[in-house]
Amino acid sequence: MTSANQTGAGEGLGPIKLYGFPTSPYVLKVAGYLGFKHLSYEFVGVNPVNFEQIAFSNQRQVPVLQIEDEWKNDSDNIAVWLDELFPQRPLLPVADSCNAEVQTLNDWVNHTVVPGMFRLTVDWPSIAIGFSNGWTLASVVNRSVSIPKWVQLLWPVLVRKASFIKRIVEPLDKTETLEHYQQRVLGEFTDLRGGGQFLGGRDEPSLADVSLYPLVLLGGVLGLKGDTPWNDSSDVVEWKERMSEHFRESPLPDVLQVSRSA
Repeated sequence: MTSANQTGAGEGLGPIKLYGFPTSPYVLKVAGYLGFKHLSYEFVGVNPVNFEQIAFSNQRQVPVLQIEDEWKNDSDNIAVWLDELFPQRPLLPVADSCNAEVQTLNDWVNHTVVPGMFRLTVDWPSIAIGFSNGWTLASVVNRSVSIPKWVQLLWPVLVRKASFIKRIVEPLDKTETLEHYQQRVLGEFTDLRGGGQFLGGRDEPSLADVSLYPLVLLGGVLGLKGDTPWNDSSDVVEWKERMSEHFRESPLPDVLQVSRSA
């Protein structure tokens, strides 16, 4: 599936392919990088049963970004790689003195926002919400690559029991309710923005903003229930509007953009 909303791949380089699950926060981060840099790419859904689409990598970790015959995984490593290949519209500041601050902000996305997203798949607000959200996510994955019907039906339970997700959620304070956690994240976002246009009070988006942007959009696009109420914060809404000016269209893969009407 080719993402039509990003164009202008680097001169002299071959096609770009992004392999992964369209609902994975880490995959969405990379989609955000590509969108921010206005790079065209093909999104390739990965089968969660056998991972056959990324067999060439000899591993089962997504995302995998392939450019010509070279590939890399791990979203943060991919960000550095893309800046090396496509230095225009950098994700990381050119000035090394600013890198530590941006990396700290990106760590907040990785270790606070992303675990909160996964927590929603483990700590269901209710059984009905847990199954509803799980089946919504399964339907999107199935549109990117055909998966067995039994996997779709059991997706909410399979995800809830996945060891990978449990490891990500484990460090969180389980005595803090999901609702309080989400409100705290919104407060931290405002503090980290510091009255500036973007995170860190910066005048231009950095890796942290570009990583966060597609994650903030996901719940609303899919209509997930119990997700962090990002649009309840005027600071977030204003930031989203500023972020949209740096993308030609939504950074989400096409399979997500049509999901509500499919």
